[in-house]
Amino acid sequence: MTMGRKLARGPDPSASMPSPSVPTTPTTANEEQLTDRLLNAATEVFLEKGFSAATIDEMAVRAKAGKITFYNHFGNKESLFEAIILRVNKTIFQGFVSALETKAPVTEALTLFLQRLTDVLHDEEAVRLVRVLHAETQRFPRLAEIFDQDGPRKSQAMLEKFLLQRMQAGELRRANASIAAEQLVHMAMGERSRRTLLGLSPSLSRKESEFRITSAIDTFMRAYGR
Repeated sequence: MTMGRKLARGPDPSASMPSPSVPTTPTTANEEQLTDRLLNAATEVFLEKGFSAATIDEMAVRAKAGKITFYNHFGNKESLFEAIILRVNKTIFQGFVSALETKAPVTEALTLFLQRLTDVLHDEEAVRLVRVLHAETQRFPRLAEIFDQDGPRKSQAMLEKFLLQRMQAGELRRANASIAAEQLVHMAMGERSRRTLLGLSPSLSRKESEFRITSAIDTFMRAYGR
């Protein structure tokens, strides 16, 4: 599920000061910092307590913010958890974009994509959030749908698009790109990923992950390579 900072400049003495009667609003940067602080605090509480036991009161204490601030930003606890899911998915998806939007050879691009995918299983926070989500799927199916649509299905669609483009370019044998994408991911992730998400097995070591990725791509290219 992870930046430089410029030195802040002081106020320009020549700039006109706002009238005391005109209210000022937070800058975009300040608003983003506040949102991040709220989401970070909420994530901590959700991971520690689970969805049902988590309270806005405790989140407000940890964020050093008022309850009304949380409600003004997110409305309710379900929408707050949705915002956390979307933030995690956005971070993960950026890695997939950098892997597949490239002119690198097929095997190189697929290796980077699968490495980004296995990185998710090495991200303790992301894995724990998925477990919390799974525990609440029946009570809040919309959250599971949002996660699936904005996460796994989105990355699957990107991989399909990449494979189709390479098939059309003659670099891969023409076939059903959707099935090919599923086969590649399942070969690389395997049964171990499901057990990891359920908390039944630890994450694969980096060495084990690299071996599985190499083996999966080798098998994939034997089937679809030209």
